[in-house]
Amino acid sequence: MPKHKRTRAELVQILRDQLALLEATASTYDDGLEAAANLLAVTIRTLVYDKPGSPSVNGQLGLATTLRFKDTAAPINPRNLLDTPGLVMMTTTFGVGAVTPPRWISCRLRA
Repeated sequence: MPKHKRTRAELVQILRDQLALLEATASTYDDGLEAAANLLAVTIRTLVYDKPGSPSVNGQLGLATTLRFKDTAAPINPRNLLDTPGLVMMTTTFGVGAVTPPRWISCRLRA
C-alpha cells in the first residue's frame, strides 16, 4: 500500500506525465545524449516496478496484469553461438565502440 493514497484521476495524470517524460527523454537519447538513459530507467521503474510500500503507477491503476509491451527485439537464432544484441545497434571505429540509438522505433505512447 502506498504511503499517500491517490485518487484515480491523480494516478491517470501521473501516468500521462510519465509517458510524456518517457517520449521526450527517448527522443533526447535518440538524439545522442546517452545520459538520458538514466532518466528513462527511472521513469520506467516508476511505471512498472512494485515494491512493498511503493507500488508502481500501473499497479495502482490495475494495469499491471493487463498491460502489454511491444517487443521490438530482433529474433534470437538458437543456433547462433554468439551474443545476440537484439535491442541495440552497435558501431565500432578504430579503438572505440558505441551503442547507436535507433530511430526506427516509431510507436506513440498514449494514456
